[in-house]
Amino acid sequence: MTKYLYYFMLVLLVGFLGYCWCYYFVPRERIFSESEISKTLRNHGAPQEYWTPNNIDIHNIKDALSEYVAVSEVGNEDRLYPIDSYSYQYYGVIKGGDKFISITAFCTGLEILRNGGRHSIEKLVVVYDGGSCYFNAGYNLKTKTISSMFIH
Repeated sequence: MTKYLYYFMLVLLVGFLGYCWCYYFVPRERIFSESEISKTLRNHGAPQEYWTPNNIDIHNIKDALSEYVAVSEVGNEDRLYPIDSYSYQYYGVIKGGDKFISITAFCTGLEILRNGGRHSIEKLVVVYDGGSCYFNAGYNLKTKTISSMFIH
């Protein structure tokens, strides 16, 4: 019986270390360039104008997301996880002459496990369901506010 307890504890330890590795050492943010996103989304029939955000552009997004969730109904009904617990993908869209940053967010570690250890942060994640582990939002660069949010 001691042998099985040892194996059980070893499996728990390996699982915990794997989770810690995914959470702390795997990149959790990705900015897509104009050319990357144009190629990806134009193949899906989304003819829009795109641009490449930089780190300065996305600096305040998480604060804006937290503020948006606090004052809107979206956080209450769908029970979002803490904003810092998600992985994020960003790309720029131009709508009506205004620049927006499109945000895709998903639970950290989950996509890595589903994709056989590959970092899905490198490829645009498109989700049609999944609950509060996935959401999309739009950030208006001019007003520095969240303009829309959809929780899957």
